[in-house]
Amino acid sequence: MREQISRENEARIAGMTPEEIEDERKQILERFGAGIGSLLEKAKRNRMKRASETAYSGRSGAASPLPPRLDEEATRAALQNLQEVPISPEEPKFERARSPAPPALSRPDTRPSSRADRRLRFADLDPKDVYVYESHPPSPRKAVLALPPPSKDDQDVVSLGTFRGRMASSPVAIVEPTSQDDQQIEVSGGDSAGDNTASQPQGTADKEDYALKDQEPEEGTPEYIRRRYFPAVPANDPNLAWMSTSTEPSEGPASTDLRFDLHGKPIPPSLSAKLPTSLGLHHHAEGSHAGYTLDDIFLLSRSTVPAQRTIMMGVLSGLTQLLSKMKKGEYVPHLEELKGKEEETRKRIVAAGVEALNERGSVGLRAVELVWQCVVGWDEDLIGLGLEGIWLESANGLIRSLSLEFILPSISTMFNQNRDAYPHESLVQLLEIVQRLALENVANAEKIVGEDKLLSGIVQYFLLEPHSRGPEESRSPEPEAISLLISLAQASRSIAEALARSFVDDILRFITILPESSSFPPPVATVLLARSLKFYTVLGSYGLSTSVASTAMEHIARLNHYACSSSASTELSLAWMQLAQVWIACAIDPHATTPPHAITWSRVLAWEWHTEWLALLDRTGGTSQSERELWGCVWGALASWLEGCKVNAVRGGEKERENLLRVAKKSFEQNGPASSVVSAVLDSLMSDLGNSQSLSRSQLKGMAANADTIRNVIRLWLAFLPPHLEGPPEAPPFELPFDRLSALAANLLSHSIWNIPQAPRVEIYPPGYRYFPVYIQHFAALLAVYLSLSRRLPAVTKELWLAQACSLILRLTPGNEEAVLEIFNEVLRVLPTLGPNINPQSASILGPFIQDAVLSRTKEEEEEGGGDEEEESEIKVAKPRTKLTPLVPTPTSIASATTAVLISPFAGVKFQRQFSGLPLHPDWMLNAMNHLLHSGDSVVFKHLPKEWDASEVDVTRTSFTFALYSRNILHRFKLGRYAVSRDEAILSCMKVFMLEHGLVKDSVTSNDEVFRDKTVETLMEALLEPYRARSAPSGESSDGEEWALEKEAGRFLPTGTPFYQFYTDFVGLYDAISFSHPLFALLLLPPLSMHYAIDYRKLFWCEYPQILRTISIYPNQVLSNNLREYLYPVEKDPQVIGSLLSGIVKRGAKEFLWWVAIHHVAANIWQDLRDGSLDGSFNEERGVKLLQAVVDQGDNETVVGIVRYWQDRGGDEARVSPTCFDAAQDVLKRRKEWIEQSVGKGYAARLAGLLPAN
Repeated sequence: MREQISRENEARIAGMTPEEIEDERKQILERFGAGIGSLLEKAKRNRMKRASETAYSGRSGAASPLPPRLDEEATRAALQNLQEVPISPEEPKFERARSPAPPALSRPDTRPSSRADRRLRFADLDPKDVYVYESHPPSPRKAVLALPPPSKDDQDVVSLGTFRGRMASSPVAIVEPTSQDDQQIEVSGGDSAGDNTASQPQGTADKEDYALKDQEPEEGTPEYIRRRYFPAVPANDPNLAWMSTSTEPSEGPASTDLRFDLHGKPIPPSLSAKLPTSLGLHHHAEGSHAGYTLDDIFLLSRSTVPAQRTIMMGVLSGLTQLLSKMKKGEYVPHLEELKGKEEETRKRIVAAGVEALNERGSVGLRAVELVWQCVVGWDEDLIGLGLEGIWLESANGLIRSLSLEFILPSISTMFNQNRDAYPHESLVQLLEIVQRLALENVANAEKIVGEDKLLSGIVQYFLLEPHSRGPEESRSPEPEAISLLISLAQASRSIAEALARSFVDDILRFITILPESSSFPPPVATVLLARSLKFYTVLGSYGLSTSVASTAMEHIARLNHYACSSSASTELSLAWMQLAQVWIACAIDPHATTPPHAITWSRVLAWEWHTEWLALLDRTGGTSQSERELWGCVWGALASWLEGCKVNAVRGGEKERENLLRVAKKSFEQNGPASSVVSAVLDSLMSDLGNSQSLSRSQLKGMAANADTIRNVIRLWLAFLPPHLEGPPEAPPFELPFDRLSALAANLLSHSIWNIPQAPRVEIYPPGYRYFPVYIQHFAALLAVYLSLSRRLPAVTKELWLAQACSLILRLTPGNEEAVLEIFNEVLRVLPTLGPNINPQSASILGPFIQDAVLSRTKEEEEEGGGDEEEESEIKVAKPRTKLTPLVPTPTSIASATTAVLISPFAGVKFQRQFSGLPLHPDWMLNAMNHLLHSGDSVVFKHLPKEWDASEVDVTRTSFTFALYSRNILHRFKLGRYAVSRDEAILSCMKVFMLEHGLVKDSVTSNDEVFRDKTVETLMEALLEPYRARSAPSGESSDGEEWALEKEAGRFLPTGTPFYQFYTDFVGLYDAISFSHPLFALLLLPPLSMHYAIDYRKLFWCEYPQILRTISIYPNQVLSNNLREYLYPVEKDPQVIGSLLSGIVKRGAKEFLWWVAIHHVAANIWQDLRDGSLDGSFNEERGVKLLQAVVDQGDNETVVGIVRYWQDRGGDEARVSPTCFDAAQDVLKRRKEWIEQSVGKGYAARLAGLLPAN
């Protein structure tokens, strides 16, 4: 029929004209679509193929016609009349055709000959033609039913003969013989097998083998696979054991190991054995459980098969997301096994991704995604903090473990050579990876900038190409590329200089075109412009690229007008105000810029930007947080403009101040817009400080913005004051709520917000709280400006301001170094007017040491100087500390700043010291003692001004006078917690005595020993007096802090020198030169507290017993908050106890030391003085020997003291003489009973006068 229709169609086409044929073709295409031709061609080819296959099958006889259907009743009747015919082993043997063995030189991937002539074809499908079905378990094969044998009376049974072979599946088969012939072929197991074999007729064994081979195994079974694919391999070959399915449970940890699906999600162990094989989760060595272990995943991630490697990269990416959630405290079910191992696993995962980063195709794309997930996605919460200006270097060191020497060149190649091979999304991920690496530390930033063509490739792809192609380009410029340049420029001045040379002109194009005229969407154009302004702000903070303000003057004027209009977004206005503030600071001192005079004050005045700023304030409300932040930014820019006028304008900018004040003063009147903004910001800030127990990052960021607003309005108030005014003005420029500002400063001073970065991990703090100093520095800048305001208020006396300065200065963080030095100079200027004994030359004496405490030169570099050939001079140049740019730029900071990024809170103490001396410690005024102690190596003494001339005694007197007066004035105003602490005072006095140590008298000399100077001795006694046991100052804790001296000593001792070594030298020096100096002896006692290690007590009691007789210190003179710290826990070291016993028996110890020795010896004798849970178990044998030694060798006072000594173990205060030698009668009675039972009645009789009678 098909052939007939085909012939008719061909005849019809032959009779048609070409026009008719074309018309018919168009109709078919309109009706069936353009793909109908290819579809008919495929159908025709398939039809011809099937026809050829059918013809071939007919010739070979494979397809024979079906036999006619038989009559079942007739067949059954015929079969019943047949005689039984036994199955003869003589029947011909049939074997399955075996596949020919592969040639020896063939490759594993050689195509079989049966498929050599096949071609690979693909269907022309649209996405709508593809439907993805859900996975289902494979249909099980139909099970073979084991039918029971028929009964004897069944008439329908037809015998097919007697089976005489051996069942392979059953090792033992017992057949009951029914005749003699059957007995000869009986098959049995066990020991009778050999007999049965012998009784078989000849050839029976071979016939049985033929019968076994003739049995066809079930398809899919291991035997079937062996016969089909490995016919030449024996059935019991161990190499085929992998095909057999064991019904026994697998050994080892395979069933309990954590397993993951293809999305990286964990599979519960109870489910892994039940999942079907169709899910693709059994393609591993242990095939009975679904899912992949970590070892499986990491192994397959290095597979040579790209598909396997790609899938495993996706699995690791999903697993990384879950680990990140678990690290942040979220609960992830079934992943408890990796709890606490997140960072370790993350390092293994990122190593797998980095290894495949250079791979092509899907493997490389998944590797980029995996590295992004480990580096960027993991730290997503921290990256925002890093962009604010703090290094993200952490203790786990994942980023440090990456090989940037491999990663950065690979990324550079992707952007410059293989850019078209990667989708845009992957290149964005690479950009974010580079951004995260740049936020780690300055070393990474330098490597990124130094990598050949890396930054140029990023800028070219993300910024220049979209901008040059315009709106027809399918993608817009990426603002994150500018953010990367900002982060790198903040890293260091040298990097900023390199970026200024390379990319300033490229970024300028985004400033010259305003968003309203940009070809890109307005949101994108606005963000690009704001980020570009931020980039120039960072460069300007180093004095770089400020010439742009002059060269692009017209564009900047239009930008200023647009930023102050209602069309601009708040983000854009803020960015412009910050840039203008930096440029104004650069113009104040044009010599601070690079190159000099790149921007001048005359041009700033000519541009008159401030007129537009005032108009902006008139149009801006103050209801939202962003609007109030904008008010603060405009106030800051106006303050910088007025400060510049004071320096560069005529008559200190008097005319400019008057004109501006005439406009601004009205706004600050009661209920004015500026006054309302200040009040609202203060309300918000005080409210947030009152609810700071669970601060989030967004809350703290908002608080920092409010602090900036208050800081800028105070700066504006101060900027209106005449430049040479001393003290409070006759009338304030405008009204401010001064009482509320003072309350805010007091709240900030004592607030716990300063302790958040050092706090242990607690649930109330969000992740990344250790990096909160990036926001806390805004509060420090506010306090620094408040001190300048407080000095101008009539209600603040000099004493009060001095107390404020000595306390608030401890809160100033890195970036405020310039403000700290100004406060110090003002303090030293005010101090001589308050104290008659204060040297007016204090500023000149202590100035170099205080400056070093703030901005120290920590390292010396040797430079070879010129000279003759015989002698070369070496000039040692001190390298200054890193200097952080302040939040409010100044001409000084612009010229000297080296970085704009805070050091990581996880950096070591050494790096913290090198970065900045802030925040200061309460003993900052005693910093000169550190340099006197190490005068031979002190950088300060090697670079003192020529006019500096002071002795060790002068420096010591001035330092202790300053410390003493500041401590007293702080206590007077209830600010004692910010004064010199007990341990700091003790160490400072110990330094005075250690000046006589033989290694420290090289650079500064004195005729007499410093500690014997009467003035120095009086100052030290006055400094230590409040810390004696009889008069602990308010604000001190009731219990001594463990290891306090060791902790404080670590700040001045060289790296690697323990405090124990310092104390050893101190005790040795006392033994050599003290001559029983009482203050020297007093300073020996603090390390003998039981809070310190046993080594200190061994050194004092065991190695220097000769000095005991020279120390005469009473308990009320000891420097302690509570004398119990010397008593508990009870001493248990045998060597120290022996020395204590010797000290009281030989009467070497006196007063306080005798009391301490009595206590520890008695506590090792009497069990009622101990607490087993705190002091350890009681050693009765030691107690007996100690009591015997005391009774036999001690004098009456010692024996009475030991027997009648008593302390309340659970009490708050220590009992001293005489109350400690008045034990109760019931206590003495129990002690008597113990003596009689354990020591002996003889000793009890000798002590009868001290013990109660029976």
